[in-house]
Amino acid sequence: MDITSRRQHWANILEEQSASGLSKKAFCLERGINPATFYYWQRRLQALSQEDNQAGFQRISLQHEHE
Repeated sequence: MDITSRRQHWANILEEQSASGLSKKAFCLERGINPATFYYWQRRLQALSQEDNQAGFQRISLQHEHE
C-alpha cells in the first residue's frame, strides 16, 4: 500500500470512529486496532492537515470602487 492509500485508509478509519459514537479505546478494541497505531495516525493526519492549511495559495477577492 503506497503512502497516499495508507493515509486515505486511516482517514477513513478515523471518520468511522468519530461517527461510531464509541470512545477511541472501545473502537480500537472492537476493530482489533492497536490504540498506539490509531493515535499515531490521528496525530500524523492532523499535522498534515495543518501543513496543508499553512502552505500554498489563498484566494482573495478584489472589490472595485464605483465612482
